[in-house]
Amino acid sequence: MRGFTWVGLGIVSQGLIRVGVLAVMARLVSPRDFGLIGIAFIFTNFAERVGQIGVGAAFVQRAEVDDNDRKTAFILSVLSGVVIALVICGLAPYVATFFNEPEVVPILSALGIGFIIDGVGVVSDSLLQRDLKFREIVRVETVSLVVGIAGVGISLGLLGWGVWALVFSNLAFRCMRAVMVVIACPISRRGTLSVASARRLLATGFGFSLGKILNFLSLQGDNFVVGRVLGAEVLGMYSRAYQAMTLPAMYVGQAFDRVLFPALAQKQENLGALKRGLLGIIEVATLV
Repeated sequence: MRGFTWVGLGIVSQGLIRVGVLAVMARLVSPRDFGLIGIAFIFTNFAERVGQIGVGAAFVQRAEVDDNDRKTAFILSVLSGVVIALVICGLAPYVATFFNEPEVVPILSALGIGFIIDGVGVVSDSLLQRDLKFREIVRVETVSLVVGIAGVGISLGLLGWGVWALVFSNLAFRCMRAVMVVIACPISRRGTLSVASARRLLATGFGFSLGKILNFLSLQGDNFVVGRVLGAEVLGMYSRAYQAMTLPAMYVGQAFDRVLFPALAQKQENLGALKRGLLGIIEVATLV
């Protein structure tokens, strides 16, 4: 319940910030610029499902972790971030050709850097989730949102940076979040890279990644069609409207996911308690 309280407060505050920033940026940045970033986000959002190869979720789910697990998960996260950034850069020209938007190439290449930044903070974020420290998580995300998305985005928008105001605000948010989460939960220098630990993390993480990929494909098909057939400007208007419409459901879903996944993972050895908890949660969620 404490976790829900903190995450709920974070949802409300972050939702208001995002809506306010969206209203301001809609007057500073053209629909075409939103469309260009929307095209890029189709692929970066997909990469987020694959980029960390489920290491963070697998780390949270593990009943016990040691220093070798921490060091192995950190190395895997950073390496996967580098690989996905290189893949995005390599695929950027083909994405631009598919959508007939050559301006997408540098945008995608720049956003790819964010995956390397994210990789640095995966283990620290996962440790905070394992310990149910949701107050720290909410504080990190809210401050990062204010500084990155709001501060950097609006400032660059006022300076007339157009689509690059959106790009650099995204990178600033990721960088601020990674720095703050590592400060909140420093990574121990002890431990070594363990092949056995890597094998266990990747085996579990593959299932999480596969589920996220299938969910992504079910939610992004419309953006492919709109961007390809109707163009970047229409996609910009469509994606902003869709984002505003789905904010409530998205944030409620995030609250359930962030709080219940690590909480239920702690009960994984007690199948009776896990079953009762899962059925009770489904009942409450259905009523809501």
